[in-house]
Amino acid sequence: MNTEAEAIQFAGSTLDEALAGIDVLSHPVYVREGLDIFHGHVRGALGAGEQLLADRAELAQKADLIYPAGAARLAREAQAEAERNGKASLHAARTSIDVLRRAALLGAQPVLDKEREGMARDEFSLLVGEGSPAQLMARVAEIASSGSRDSVSVLNSSFGAALLKHRGLEGQDLSDTLDSAKRIVVESAATQPERYTEAELSSAQLYNSLGELDAAVAATSFALGHLGVSHA
Repeated sequence: MNTEAEAIQFAGSTLDEALAGIDVLSHPVYVREGLDIFHGHVRGALGAGEQLLADRAELAQKADLIYPAGAARLAREAQAEAERNGKASLHAARTSIDVLRRAALLGAQPVLDKEREGMARDEFSLLVGEGSPAQLMARVAEIASSGSRDSVSVLNSSFGAALLKHRGLEGQDLSDTLDSAKRIVVESAATQPERYTEAELSSAQLYNSLGELDAAVAATSFALGHLGVSHA
């Protein structure tokens, strides 16, 4: 087997292993569909590489029957098609991962229980307290890391954002703090599973598994690079 074919085979194995590590049935339909779409895009990129290898092999077999100028033109056309299809598929695959990452991040966040809303807001307000923006950011990070389910759910609500803004955390600092808090909530799921529902834990696990999908895309890009598909 040549190096190019081996690289494509390795990328395909990396893709299959990455998806095998995800408990697909534990996720809602839209996540399952997103994973299927991602799989299709990466397979499309690998298919572009496989087609290029097949085209090259066919041209080699027919070398005695085709004028050199014609063979060169066909080779360029095959390369251009692989470039076009491979790059488009990998771009779509990366976009799919971004969509899945956002869905997993949001799906892992505790949701505010309406029956406990007033109590939860009071708790959050007390924990946030008063202080400088730096102090408020530190308290938000602490709530995200080890706060109660109620306080975390309020943090992710419009009330939480409005309260932080009222206390002096505004603009990009507020946006960055809330985004960071969401990531901390996901990272804390492994050590504090009691704070989460099963669905939220599944989303957190998915979020932490997406690096494997990134690796599958990287392996596919590397395989196409072996075939001369640049910046795939």
